[in-house]
Amino acid sequence: MLSVITKELAAATGLSTYPAPYFGVSSPWVEQVEITVGTKVDDKTWRYTVKAFMATSTGPSGVDTQNVEVTKVGNEWRVSKNK
Repeated sequence: MLSVITKELAAATGLSTYPAPYFGVSSPWVEQVEITVGTKVDDKTWRYTVKAFMATSTGPSGVDTQNVEVTKVGNEWRVSKNK
């Protein structure tokens, strides 16, 4: 699953949001992303559980759940671990 910054993640980490990127039309695709758990580890690290609701041209095709760690490097927030 591709990790992207959502409005919820941006709000939690103080980032500004940007328009959703275009990922193409490969099937299945991410229809919706939901951050289900967010935990502040320290001033420079957050851990999230992220659910991606997948879809195809015929409808929903499942849910992919991953744990993502975001770390502040300088003035930027970066995904440092994606499990």
